[in-house]
Amino acid sequence: MRLSAEQYFALEQMGIPVWVQRQDDVVKSDLTTLESEVVNHIDYTNSWLVVTEKALTAVENRLLRALFGSIGISLDDVTVMDKQHLNVLKMFSADKTVALVLGSELVAKLNVKPHETLSCQQLENNLQTLVGPSLRTLLEQPLLKFEMWQTIQQLRNLRAYLSD
Repeated sequence: MRLSAEQYFALEQMGIPVWVQRQDDVVKSDLTTLESEVVNHIDYTNSWLVVTEKALTAVENRLLRALFGSIGISLDDVTVMDKQHLNVLKMFSADKTVALVLGSELVAKLNVKPHETLSCQQLENNLQTLVGPSLRTLLEQPLLKFEMWQTIQQLRNLRAYLSD
């Protein structure tokens, strides 16, 4: 239903928010793409890496975009990969890239261990990483978003430390 300017004004004065339907980001499906083609499209030069259990849905993609947007990072500068491509983790530079692993099951599979000197973890190839709940869990339990926001802040600080 379309509203007139007067109706918008009246609703705003009453403190009633007006919801606007938005288009979900299109999530690319790589089902028809060969794995070698997907691996060739991964940007190993990005400073930011997110590893997830499954391919992201449109809602999860929007949440991830908002999380990184909160620290001024465009999702275009983030490499997002799911567990199907874990074999290429060794291609990322531990000197330039920090990782965010989302999902407790995935953490166990990746053999994440504590870092010797920093307050983070690291992967087998010494890639510094932080761990957070899966995006699905964040959507189901909104109270975890504050904790995740703190993790994202810590990720930004870790990346800044690597740049120095």
